[in-house]
Amino acid sequence: MVTDIMNKTHEFLQPNPASRAKLMAFNSLSKIRGQAKSSAYPQPEGTLGETMVKYGKDLGEDRFGACLVEAGEAFKDLAEVKYALEDNVKQNFLDPMTQLANKDLKEVNHHRKKLSGRRLDYDCKRRKKEKVSPGLSPGSGIADEELKMAEEKFEETKAITETAMYNLLENDVEQITQLQAFVEAITNYHRESTTILEHLCETLEYKREDAASRPRSDHVVKRVTSFRRSASPSPFNDDDGFGDATSSSSGGGYNFPSSSSLVESGNKSKPCFIFISLSFFSFLLLSDFNFIFFPFCKFFSCVSVACNQLFFSSIAVFSFPNLNLSSFSLDSAL
Repeated sequence: MVTDIMNKTHEFLQPNPASRAKLMAFNSLSKIRGQAKSSAYPQPEGTLGETMVKYGKDLGEDRFGACLVEAGEAFKDLAEVKYALEDNVKQNFLDPMTQLANKDLKEVNHHRKKLSGRRLDYDCKRRKKEKVSPGLSPGSGIADEELKMAEEKFEETKAITETAMYNLLENDVEQITQLQAFVEAITNYHRESTTILEHLCETLEYKREDAASRPRSDHVVKRVTSFRRSASPSPFNDDDGFGDATSSSSGGGYNFPSSSSLVESGNKSKPCFIFISLSFFSFLLLSDFNFIFFPFCKFFSCVSVACNQLFFSSIAVFSFPNLNLSSFSLDSAL
């Protein structure tokens, strides 16, 4: 009975079984390691209060953000009141109940077991004393002193056991006082919690009236072009003609290539393809002529070198449009 009441009281003060098991394991591990550090049960009011304070500060201490901070602080105060309730109940109710279960009840049970053993011993010796065997007179196997000693021990243990049980059952005043302290602690907890919540309601009502009395401004939707954005990290934002000069000079925005720049770059790429094709064909043709007529004509050798120069220059022009090839001329190649 006492153990069951204690367990239910712990469940009342700490409703979360997972948190209770985690806390018990942590405290047991700390005792094994010889550490005096003990962790407190995470009160749900405190967790809620910390969350409200955190997001209230993120919103800014204006209107709803400030109200969240106020509510969070109030719930943290509720958690502190709950911790005070736990300490009070533990000191005035659970500790006396623990002493009752571990000391008083154990002592009574010990005396009862001892009384049961001595009663059996006394009954056994008395039956042997009264038993009549063939050829023996009644009580010849048991001495009168031994039977008397067993009876005295039985009477002594019976008196001690009755006294212990009487003291336990007649200790109603102390036990009722402990139960009364438990109820008073709960009453004080609810009284202080009510005071905190009433003060919070008054604060929120004041802030609500203040927010309602403020004039409401009209919101004007702005066009997208009115926003000034930073330069885009797009690879099109360079000076090779692929960027949109109009958008970059207007003060921000995304620098995507314009249609004119794309058409211009496409027109530039078409001659490059034609020039590369012709140069490659000339390079192959004149290379064959150079291989055949080299012993007879130096002219084809010069033309072949020039074609090689034009072929590789065309590749460079196609790969690097901004490359300055003024130094690569046909005259220098010849």
